[in-house]
Amino acid sequence: GLLNRREKAAVDTKIQVMQWSQNVLQKILGYYDLFLKQAATVDLNSKKSIKIPGCSIDEVNRVEQYLYKEIDLGFNYKRKVSIYYLYRRLIYISLFGSIVLGFLFYVSAWKQFAGVLILYLYLITTSILKYKKLSFELNDDMLKNNGGTFGENYSLLPLYKVQNIKKVTNIYQRRKDLASLKVFTASGALTIPYIPNLLADEITNY
Repeated sequence: GLLNRREKAAVDTKIQVMQWSQNVLQKILGYYDLFLKQAATVDLNSKKSIKIPGCSIDEVNRVEQYLYKEIDLGFNYKRKVSIYYLYRRLIYISLFGSIVLGFLFYVSAWKQFAGVLILYLYLITTSILKYKKLSFELNDDMLKNNGGTFGENYSLLPLYKVQNIKKVTNIYQRRKDLASLKVFTASGALTIPYIPNLLADEITNY
């Protein structure tokens, strides 16, 4: 709060997902923003989910160990998503970019051409960086999603909080024998994109 004081609290058992993230500046300074997502039956407004800004990694670990003290936090399984996730993004960006750049080149709109070219290179760079950080970890009790572009982004979900799981495949994924998983909790869903179809079935069955 600024002029008014506000306090938020949640019953431990209502916390579905623990997330922590940092942008470029936070990464330089060495701190994270921590989010504790409650069950939707408690609050459907994400603005009222508990956010703790300016946490050190030790403080993040302390909260993690407190919330999940009865759960194994050691991950012996880490998997990156398929390279086709990146290929598909690059194909769409390149297709759209080449059409726009070709038109601007044809009409000699050089300032606009330079601007679109910079945007095109930026989208290519961010897509590659995002793919490099995109992975998930799994053990008998927990699912952890890893991501980010210039910074870092992590989500931690106890498997006993899972309410539903949905396997999604589009035409492109079916051609590559891939699938995406949406893991639903009372506070929303986590997505594991572009993994082998067999692995998606194994996780769903488990």
